[in-house]
Amino acid sequence: MKQLTKDQKQSFETLARQFPEFGRFLADWRQHELESLVFAAPGTMDVIRGRVQALTELQKGIFSRGDTP
Repeated sequence: MKQLTKDQKQSFETLARQFPEFGRFLADWRQHELESLVFAAPGTMDVIRGRVQALTELQKGIFSRGDTP
């Protein structure tokens, strides 16, 4: 997974503080992807898992202080 640079991380943290709905959107999107794994066809499971992983890493990068929505 590509890591955020220090400047990118700071920019995303600022965005999340100024627009909390952005964090909620990411959390809801991740949850939707997790729930869709149950109904996924075998060929698409890896794609969905990849999305979940990417969203999880993005949330960790943005909300490093444990304030993930």
